[in-house]
Amino acid sequence: MTSGSSVLVFGGTGLLGAPLSLRLAERGHRVWAASRTQRFTGSTSIRSVQCDVSKVGVARALLQEIKPAWAINCAAVTSVDACELGGLAERVNAEWPRELAAAAASAGVRCVHISTDSVFARQPGQPEPREDDPPNPLNAYARQKAQAEKAVLETSNREALVVRTNFFGWSPVPERGLATWALRELRNGRRIRGFADVFFNPLYTGDAVDLLIELLDGGAKGVIHLLGAQCLSKSSFVRNLAETFSVDPGLIDEGLLRESKLEAPRPFNTCLATTRLKETLGRKPPGAPEGLARMLSDETSVRSELAMLEEYPDRGKR
Repeated sequence: MTSGSSVLVFGGTGLLGAPLSLRLAERGHRVWAASRTQRFTGSTSIRSVQCDVSKVGVARALLQEIKPAWAINCAAVTSVDACELGGLAERVNAEWPRELAAAAASAGVRCVHISTDSVFARQPGQPEPREDDPPNPLNAYARQKAQAEKAVLETSNREALVVRTNFFGWSPVPERGLATWALRELRNGRRIRGFADVFFNPLYTGDAVDLLIELLDGGAKGVIHLLGAQCLSKSSFVRNLAETFSVDPGLIDEGLLRESKLEAPRPFNTCLATTRLKETLGRKPPGAPEGLARMLSDETSVRSELAMLEEYPDRGKR
């Protein structure tokens, strides 16, 4: 990614898209943040674009209008239960990425697609999946994301970058994201439950953004796992969060996914190998404890940045 590149970020006001848009702008890139519901205000140099990615033709129209060098897709429907219904989720998670990749290939635009670690549901004793292992999605959300990965890579002749990730951080919408939800509940003295039998290797959004930009600067393409160095349970994660933010860990109850009554099936283990990431960067990525410490130190500055977001008065018209 050359200095001063023009970058169009779809889902540019979300949990990953907002800090990515802000960091790219800080680095001197010309950034357009596309979102159906929110826009940046204030002194930021980010240009906001209202769009609804569920509508056919949006990708081609915006690429022709803005003519970016890069298109980064952070847009997704992430409610696992809602994805079982298909419809909008199928459109946004599976069909839209294919259309964006096709439009980008036609316009000569570099394409980056943000996927998920959930395309794998590890079995007991199975080694951590690598980038070239075939996905084994367990639910509709994971199947939709796996379909999108395949379509983006085939449409771009594997010139696009597909990023499998799982991240936590300060959310523009407080109830979204495990970390911000858990912290809000604990700070308000409410009990929460953390699954002791669900494992993942998450990355703080600030670290994810920095590493992603480094990968783009280096010309990465194909598939890469952008994840943390540490595989831990959801229960251990929220306990680490409580310790880092000095809130009462006694409010955390251990639960078991296998005893829950969630509508859609969930994988018990989505920890993925980060060998390619380490080889590309020349170092291992941060783990959850380091990310939580950075999240704490970032609280004031990031909350100030996210305060620049406001709702569109006519949500989703374009």
